[in-house]
Amino acid sequence: MLLFYCATEADLPTLRREGLPAGSILWTHLDLACDDDAGRVLVIDPLRFDPGLLDVPGEAVEVGGVPPEAICNLTPYRPAVPVDAGGGYVVRPGPGDPELLLIRRRGVWDLPKGKRDDDESLPACALREVREEVGIRILTLIRELGTTVHGYERDGAYHVKTTHWYLMRTPETTFTPQTEEGIEEVAWMAWPRAVEAIGYETFRRHMRRVERTVRLTLRP
Repeated sequence: MLLFYCATEADLPTLRREGLPAGSILWTHLDLACDDDAGRVLVIDPLRFDPGLLDVPGEAVEVGGVPPEAICNLTPYRPAVPVDAGGGYVVRPGPGDPELLLIRRRGVWDLPKGKRDDDESLPACALREVREEVGIRILTLIRELGTTVHGYERDGAYHVKTTHWYLMRTPETTFTPQTEEGIEEVAWMAWPRAVEAIGYETFRRHMRRVERTVRLTLRP
């Protein structure tokens, strides 16, 4: 999860030196718009100063201050741009634990996912991206599994990606990694091992949140 704060252009030099003061209100909204059209949306990563905030429910949270290094798009300021994506937890029953299909992308274990096309629904996006990235045809969507939010810099902007996750099944056992997307390997992993192997803390936390749902869904 990322958090957001609305500032003015005049605020930015002070925020670069001192960060946000104690008592600041951070928001969990994802429309990336300030009430003031001249406002600047700042993207804040709780992992850089208080990981406990990642699981705080509600629309707003008051914090005891935020250091400048936790503000992702401040130095220099890059406008926050929303991105919608879909991805899949492709699972099968294992001998003890459920097994999850992971991809290894540029040396890091990841979940298959990708950006939604303009004319595409989120479930259709998730199915297409998983099929493309792991190289399969037959894939069934079972249920929704919530969302994750993470950010990255690209082309002078700070992209805030909301990925909508779905539980999926496939009968296929042979996979072809999408090498043009940097995918080197596709592999089944028992759930506990997959949680350890995944290369992103945001996804690791989400996997722990949905584990019970996955296990109950796979129960005979």
